[in-house]
Amino acid sequence: MITRIRHCVKERESGMSLIELMVYMGLAVIVLGVVGGFLVNSLRTGNDVRTTTAATTAAQLISSSIQTGVRNASGIHEVDEGADGSQLVVVRTATKTSTAGWRCQAWYYSAADQAVYTTITGATAPITVPSGGPKGAWTLLSDGVSPANGASQVFQVTSYSVALSFGVATTGGSPVRIDNTAFMRTANPEGAPCF
Repeated sequence: MITRIRHCVKERESGMSLIELMVYMGLAVIVLGVVGGFLVNSLRTGNDVRTTTAATTAAQLISSSIQTGVRNASGIHEVDEGADGSQLVVVRTATKTSTAGWRCQAWYYSAADQAVYTTITGATAPITVPSGGPKGAWTLLSDGVSPANGASQVFQVTSYSVALSFGVATTGGSPVRIDNTAFMRTANPEGAPCF
């Protein structure tokens, strides 16, 4: 009977061998590696989606601002600011108040900053870029902006329209591209006193 008890105790004490333990640990490492890879890829994809969404929103903001200003404009004027590709577009546009009136609105593409700025003033004087640049004095619509592939400028201006061709940079992917044209509704352009 004592031999039988010793044999039962021995069977209960026997556990996993070192080889079995190493196999289980190896399988656990493989499973954790696969799960970790999925997690890292999902985080990377989420970041790409966020930056692309932000770039798309910024591009649409620029396009919408110019569409609204040019559609309600009575005149459009472009001022080339320099050899670096910076541009200033000024319009005389209708106000959005209950009483009819006019105001001056401008958009400035800074090639040095790769940014688009805007400003709105009363219709009393021409709009020019401040000597220190638009930072602080104008509203930043977006940075990371550059002319689209093949285009030399962000804005192409005629006496009745402003064509947009630009991209807004994203991290890890292609820029969000906008190609759009805004047309004036009026047939008799007048820009005074905005330009």
